[in-house]
Amino acid sequence: KQAMQSDVQRLRGELDAASDAHKTDRMIFQRAEDARNSDRDAWAKQKRGLERRCEELEGAVRELSGLYEREKEARRREKEEHETQKEAWDTKLNEENWTRQCAENQLNESLKALKKMETLLKD
Repeated sequence: KQAMQSDVQRLRGELDAASDAHKTDRMIFQRAEDARNSDRDAWAKQKRGLERRCEELEGAVRELSGLYEREKEARRREKEEHETQKEAWDTKLNEENWTRQCAENQLNESLKALKKMETLLKD
């Protein structure tokens, strides 16, 4: 009976030790699980922040692209207006040159006619 009691006590001691070891292992596992969950939460938060920043940057790129296209269109229109104005200036200059040449020709013809008249009058 005493041997049995000592076996029971020994087994109870081993059970208590195993139970304590199990509790310690469970606590270590829970701490590791909590750390993993905490890391996962931190990574998820960081990922959401990076995704939000990526969306902001994509929006900025779209906005800059739109600005670039509008600026490009404005420069194209300015160039067209400049070309149109240049053509108008060239046309006006050509008209003025033509008018001047006509006036010079008429003046030269008038001078010739005047010289002929002077010559005729002298004779």
